Amino acid sequence: MIGFLAALLVLRLLFAASEIQDTNKMYTSGSDALYNCSSVEEICKVPIPSSYNNCSRAGVWKNELQSVMRITCIQGQIRGFYCSAVGKAKSYYPLSGRYLVARGNSVIMGWTVAWQNPSGNNQSSTSWSAISYTGDVIESQWLLTSYSTELWRTVMSNRDRFMKVRC
Repeated sequence: MIGFLAALLVLRLLFAASEIQDTNKMYTSGSDALYNCSSVEEICKVPIPSSYNNCSRAGVWKNELQSVMRITCIQGQIRGFYCSAVGKAKSYYPLSGRYLVARGNSVIMGWTVAWQNPSGNNQSSTSWSAISYTGDVIESQWLLTSYSTELWRTVMSNRDRFMKVRC
């Protein structure tokens, strides 16, 4: 019996790893739109399978400054990419994080973007801590940490409201 349970556990771990690899492939192959963030319409062309939407928040989101992110959520993990409309960011940046489904189908989530990709290293990262009461809005607070030799200049904070893009 213990051997059977161990075999089931190994299969489940392999399945979870496979899901994460499939999610990563979704963002590293296919349309050039995923690399240059040219348009929301292009980003929307690649469908997100329902199996990648365990939190009911997977999809394309846009904030008030027109930055766009595309996320999936599988077994407590968020994966995706972020296209910033501000700062020195070029192209898309991978994001990853965690989520949990709370009361009333609200989702509490956090994700981080390290501002480094094949286009360059901006020597900074941003982390968002967020809640979504409905499937249409994500309210978040963020911390941007940038390299500086003066410690007081390293961290900025603010908020973002992401609205769901209807693809």
